[in-house]
Amino acid sequence: MGFWLQLAGLGLVIIGIWFLVDDEAVHALKIVGDNGTMHMIKAAAVTILVVGFFALFIGVIGCWGSFRQKTSCLNIVSLSHIVTSFVFIPMTVSMLITFNRHLWLAC
Repeated sequence: MGFWLQLAGLGLVIIGIWFLVDDEAVHALKIVGDNGTMHMIKAAAVTILVVGFFALFIGVIGCWGSFRQKTSCLNIVSLSHIVTSFVFIPMTVSMLITFNRHLWLAC
């Protein structure tokens, strides 16, 4: 599972950097981009970047802990799954609801 977590984290990091660096990425994905929406997209890109680095870091700790048979590292990975369930998932859902509400109000 650690390899897939690292791969997903790397993918999120790449997507987050792409949205932060390239303003044309918004238009390539057919997302409406006025000034308020662009600010929200940049904030979402930073969040995606942070979550990606977190997943990449936890994946590396999990693989290293498994390879070295370090139970403390594996406990950190287990704790991170709990944190992810109770913090990142509701935060992501609330961001999506806010973003969708903003798009509906703009129409």
